[in-house]
Amino acid sequence: MRRHIVEHLLMVLVIAWATGWVVPAAALSSDRTQPINIKADRVHIEEKTGISDYDGNVEMTQGSIVVTGDHVRVYQVAGRVQKVVASGAPAHFRQRPDHGAEVIADAEHMEYLTENERLILTGNAHVVQGGNSFAGHLIEYDTRQSVVNASKGEQGEGRVRATIVPGGSPQQKQP
Repeated sequence: MRRHIVEHLLMVLVIAWATGWVVPAAALSSDRTQPINIKADRVHIEEKTGISDYDGNVEMTQGSIVVTGDHVRVYQVAGRVQKVVASGAPAHFRQRPDHGAEVIADAEHMEYLTENERLILTGNAHVVQGGNSFAGHLIEYDTRQSVVNASKGEQGEGRVRATIVPGGSPQQKQP
């Protein structure tokens, strides 16, 4: 009986955290208006298609957002960045929210959709904010709303793992 109550409480905490109740932090509001800077060993840009490829020790920054990986592809339409795709062993994402702890994520493959500020992580994916963390094969993270959805792989590989710090970590508490 006690195990059932603990499992139910854990489920409630996971749902609360995943819907943003436990992690009330949204992405740094000024990030969207900042210029994008990219460093890499090699670059190939095709202005006609709006696709640019960056290879070798790539680091992309935009405001508080930092994306690193072995390969980064940037998709532009009419001069506006629509999507950034990074891969690596693993690729990394970091962003500071207006309030709360920094968001840190890594995966073998990640896509950052700039218009709706959504991060899609696949392959050994992890998202950490303060003491809370999620891990799974596939994680979708809405950085604007601080909403996380995680699942095991399509082939059933692995399970979703979550760590919830009761009451939030000291970094997450608001003054």
